[in-house]
Amino acid sequence: MRLVTFAQGKTVRLGVLDEKGDRIIDLVRAAGVAPDMTAFVALGRKGLALARAALKNPPKKAVVPRKKVRLLAPFPRPRRNILCVGKNYHDHVAELNRSGFDGAVKAAVPEYPIVFTKATTAVIGPGATIPANLDPTHSVDYEGELAVVIGPGGRDIKKADAFKHVYGYTIVNDVTSRIQQKQYGQWFLGKSLDGFCPMGPWLVTADEIEEVT
Repeated sequence: MRLVTFAQGKTVRLGVLDEKGDRIIDLVRAAGVAPDMTAFVALGRKGLALARAALKNPPKKAVVPRKKVRLLAPFPRPRRNILCVGKNYHDHVAELNRSGFDGAVKAAVPEYPIVFTKATTAVIGPGATIPANLDPTHSVDYEGELAVVIGPGGRDIKKADAFKHVYGYTIVNDVTSRIQQKQYGQWFLGKSLDGFCPMGPWLVTADEIEEVT
């Protein structure tokens, strides 16, 4: 399924996109859920069952033409910073090494992951204007990324069980002020300016994706 957060006027709703992609089933009206993607994900299988039922037999009052609404980021304001991994494949490392914007030692993919976060205030919706003018160094760069949405939590999770904890996937644009990233020696400031994390347009549930490796 493709889950969406959308706006009708000033009202924010939660929905599921139909198969053709031209209609949204409003899950607030159809299933009585809160208009909050984080809360919906926390419902786990119960939430997915509600969405499937609404999609299969949608109440007339819950059907909304997609062209009449504005899609927002699936998570318009995440509860926590967005956890990111840098330098995680060879082609990107080579590109970054050539750019001159990486102040670290030039090397191949590091032995241990480089982890950084983007602030929740960086998130904007699909099609929104990226406020590149907020970067005083005029060194804005961008990278399309696959975002993994974690559902059930846990600790000491075995590698073989990792995908059992994946709820779904979306897309983010990792926008960066490259000079600020290099100046400060860590990545948070250069990657967390307001609007530097476009997200969406929807969250695809994990059952729709057979292979992601």
